[in-house]
Amino acid sequence: MLNLLLIINLLSGVNRLDSIATLPDSLPDVKIHAYESFINSGANDLEIASARLGLGDQFQNLRFQDRALEQYDQALEVFQSLSDSLGIYETLIKISQAYSTVQEFENALKYAQEAVLYNSDINQLKVTNHRLGYIYFNLNKTDSAEKYLRLAVEQYNATNSVPVASLLMLAGLNINMGKYQTALRAMLQLEQLGISSGSLTSQYYTYNFISALYKKLGNEAQSAVYRSKRDSLNVSLDQVSSPLDFLETNVIADTLSNDFINAIANQRLYIDQLKKIYKNDLSTQLANFQKVYELREKEG
Repeated sequence: MLNLLLIINLLSGVNRLDSIATLPDSLPDVKIHAYESFINSGANDLEIASARLGLGDQFQNLRFQDRALEQYDQALEVFQSLSDSLGIYETLIKISQAYSTVQEFENALKYAQEAVLYNSDINQLKVTNHRLGYIYFNLNKTDSAEKYLRLAVEQYNATNSVPVASLLMLAGLNINMGKYQTALRAMLQLEQLGISSGSLTSQYYTYNFISALYKKLGNEAQSAVYRSKRDSLNVSLDQVSSPLDFLETNVIADTLSNDFINAIANQRLYIDQLKKIYKNDLSTQLANFQKVYELREKEG
């Protein structure tokens, strides 16, 4: 059970900044109040900037993107005034992620590209290059997406890490280009590399794509095997950190499998998620409703 005295101390601004981070995310109101109290406690500029990052993260978790970006922007100003390269890098990445969440990929690209200038550590660069590949993928810039995803794969391999997310994105590129055999080989290779050590979401994506690709290529038996592996994970929408990516992946897999009823259902959930996390403009809503229309046409 959470120590009541710890909460009281945090709320009164007594404890250090790192103590606030130990509070569980299931208490967002407590964490937000604690960060706000710390910011007003007279701490030094560097600590206040770090607190703003933590506060921004809480708003981001609650899908308040505008308030998250406000905190990140204020933190960035401080880190820049202090010439704190690591702080600048971390903040730029968070800003890029916030824009990606609401599908503002041009802004996400701008901040991710700038972030690369402030960190040369390979363990950070591999994550940043994957992010750049992810953004270019969503901007439909295939060549740039492939360039950065392959660079990320090389860097993950160089650090003895399995590049799960980057390989998944590369498979997605091949699917978009109709290279289904190439995509399937990549997914099976990823499984052999040790997908079981990855997150449940990564395993779900892998098995979902393998099942859909086998179905697309006419191997119903193997498709059923991997569909069973996917379903045994019991991954649901409320468990994933990126609901839009989760639903978009399901739409792609359902479409590959010619399961247009589920594809339409997932596309509708995608639109609902957009409305929940962001008051997106009319053009974005129309584009996503158009996807539903196209799926219905295929079903018909």
